Amino acid sequence: MDEQQRKAEFVKIESLMKSGHFSYSIAKVLNNAYLEKMGLPKSEFLFDKGEEDTAQKDKLEEAIATNIAGFYALECGLDYLSHIKNELPSTILRAIVENTIDTPSLNLLARFANATWKAGQPFRGLERINRETFTSFYFLTEKTIEKDIAQIRVAANFLLSMF
Repeated sequence: MDEQQRKAEFVKIESLMKSGHFSYSIAKVLNNAYLEKMGLPKSEFLFDKGEEDTAQKDKLEEAIATNIAGFYALECGLDYLSHIKNELPSTILRAIVENTIDTPSLNLLARFANATWKAGQPFRGLERINRETFTSFYFLTEKTIEKDIAQIRVAANFLLSMF
């Protein structure tokens, strides 16, 4: 494998992680993917009223933070899988999108997704840690795991389009 290419791809991923525009874009995509998987109608993500509207800015940042967890999960798992498999991140992303990724790797990504989702719950309200779905991955239903995997695939497709 070309180590220079791998490094370049991780540099690209890191730059996207630090981009407010990318965070907004992927949070919006993941929000709509979640709504679709839940059978809910897509809605306006949030509307921009400008920097002077502090309350709206806080809402936007909260929406980005709660919806970008799937991307963070993907990034962590992608980094790990790239190194243990000695493959380019883009190769793994393609396997996720094309549904050719091996089951253990997909399960690892789903665990990362669950962990990042749980990490964000207290920011939305500490009472959320008492929800039925706020549990060990081991106890999650197949339906809940499938929702995480759906968001991983959407995030992988979105990220792959950046290369």
